[in-house]
Amino acid sequence: GTPRKRTASEYGQEAQLNVASLLIAQGGLYYKLNHVQKELSKYREALKVYQDTLGRDHPHVAGTMKNIGMVMAEMGHYDEATLMFKDAEMIYRSFDHTTHEVAGVLSCMGNVHNRQGDFDGALKFYGDALAMYKLLSKRSRD
Repeated sequence: GTPRKRTASEYGQEAQLNVASLLIAQGGLYYKLNHVQKELSKYREALKVYQDTLGRDHPHVAGTMKNIGMVMAEMGHYDEATLMFKDAEMIYRSFDHTTHEVAGVLSCMGNVHNRQGDFDGALKFYGDALAMYKLLSKRSRD
């Protein structure tokens, strides 16, 4: 059959997603250039675009929150980083409790605890991430 024509709204959403994707790409380049404030600004701008376009509970929103959390952790803003990671984790878990994305966020939270000298907390998060990765690995072999 003939493919259905796309609506202006669908084209608009696709354009917005392209905008957010390019903002993420720019943020990644600013990371490589060690321009932390510009990197953070691009990620925050992308987060707003994703939230406005896809809603607050979308995996792209969670991934962008994780990016922001990593920048905040690098800057030593551990409380803000932890909030971003927790929000990202909740979004990812709303889709599936055991994913590479959830494990990645748990690992990031372990990094924050490690940097703060909370080694017991770091070991807990690393252990949770490790257990999840092992489970995912086992599932892929079954």
